[in-house]
Amino acid sequence: MSETVLYLKNALFHPLKTGAVLPSSERLSNRIVDEAHVSSADVIVEFGPGTGALTQTIIEKMSPEATLVAMEINSDFAKRIRKRFPTARVFNACAGDTLKCLKSVGITECDSIVSGLPWSVFSDALQKKLLGSVYEVLNPGGIFTSFAYTPMHMLPGGRKFKKNLEAVFGKIKKTETEWRNVPPAFIYRAVKKD
Repeated sequence: MSETVLYLKNALFHPLKTGAVLPSSERLSNRIVDEAHVSSADVIVEFGPGTGALTQTIIEKMSPEATLVAMEINSDFAKRIRKRFPTARVFNACAGDTLKCLKSVGITECDSIVSGLPWSVFSDALQKKLLGSVYEVLNPGGIFTSFAYTPMHMLPGGRKFKKNLEAVFGKIKKTETEWRNVPPAFIYRAVKKD
């Protein structure tokens, strides 16, 4: 099954778990990976890799000595990521289980988290729980990045996400919109205080 067909099938039948209509564009993938400083990170965690559009860019730009841990709740996507990227440590698990999964492979913290999760559809309580997990596993100075679709950030869930992100990290950065993505998206970047 092609990646696009697999993605569309899961977007149709599991919209709250998939969160996107199509995989991220190469331009958006490059921008989010650059914002996350993946090239200088020793341990990178990716939330919601889907079929691997962003994963491919992470692997291309990360150091050969770095470790990539992918957290994917959808079993079809997790299998695809394991097959496509055998060097990645892939867990078919929720992002809230990141610390437990990292510890299972002898890691306690990470330098960068790149998220493809559909934050705007999550409840306020789930957003807070997952962002607490993000903050817990990041090293001091570690970077959290997540993209958001331009129309979705104006909905109540999208506004809550920005508010919750600021509550956890303080100051956050919002990039310009990447119009060459379907749908157009921008990136939030937050840094854990030292």
